[in-house]
Amino acid sequence: PDRGASDTTAPQPLASVLDRVLGGLGGPSVDAVVLVYERWADVVGEEVAPRTRPLSIEGDLLRVGADDAAWASHLHWAEPEVLDRLEALL
Repeated sequence: PDRGASDTTAPQPLASVLDRVLGGLGGPSVDAVVLVYERWADVVGEEVAPRTRPLSIEGDLLRVGADDAAWASHLHWAEPEVLDRLEALL
């Protein structure tokens, strides 16, 4: 093995490596993903948060799961407000 090449590569923080990978895939930063998941109740409200959850973030698309169709409909109805809150958060 070529030791010289490996000696010049310094360890990097995991978050920065993940940011580069996610960015290369067209995704958001690690901080943005963590923030959405950690602050979900702030985004959708205390009553809605336990019945819904962010499933994935693909580019600028947030996929959300809901316990049942009624909660999914509620989120669809509240979409403009939820998007405003996400924009303010991020």
